[in-house]
Amino acid sequence: MTVAVKVDDAGSGGADPDRGSGLVGLRDRVAALGGTLAVTSPPGLGTTLVAQLPIEPGVTGGCSRARTEEGQR
Repeated sequence: MTVAVKVDDAGSGGADPDRGSGLVGLRDRVAALGGTLAVTSPPGLGTTLVAQLPIEPGVTGGCSRARTEEGQR
């Protein structure tokens, strides 16, 4: 199972996660939890981020992978 988080803005677009912006850190954090981050940001049309993170049914208190690999938060 996964949970998806989608964030849209109506800004100027042109965000590039490969150019050292804050998106690099976000992508790294999502990947560390076993997830993926998709960035769509055409110039002039805003930006959309979609993060998909794995979850386990019945597990509460955060991502199960984060708890098993980094200790309970």
